[in-house]
Amino acid sequence: YRIGAIEELLGWLTARPDAWFASAGEVVAAWQAGTDGAAFIEELAPIAGELEIHKHRYSAFTATNLDLLLRARGVRTIIVTGVSTNVCVETTFRSGFELGYYAVVPPDACASWDETLHAAALANVRHRFGATPTVDEILSCWNSA
Repeated sequence: YRIGAIEELLGWLTARPDAWFASAGEVVAAWQAGTDGAAFIEELAPIAGELEIHKHRYSAFTATNLDLLLRARGVRTIIVTGVSTNVCVETTFRSGFELGYYAVVPPDACASWDETLHAAALANVRHRFGATPTVDEILSCWNSA
């Protein structure tokens, strides 16, 4: 969903050939920068004016300018989505929390290869880091504001 009043920052993990996890071989090659595996699907492709964060670690904050971009815009709440809930999503919401952001993680906008791990990561959000409203609940808040 694209909301006119909400500026989107799009981020995704791409592997560099020299990354510490490059030894994973085939898996890493599937999402190496410049390959089809690292490309946005058409429905989520950035549109003119949207900012992109190219991340090479699990957290979107590590070794990127994401914190600087958010602070310059006065952002205090982050909505973290993606794959996988218990790795990239969790690492990003934990990093964001440590930097002073309030984390929102919609369960229906992230996933994991293991439902138990997905549920555990979401429990961590609710217990210590923020909230887990659904996408529809978030949209309802935005549309009523």
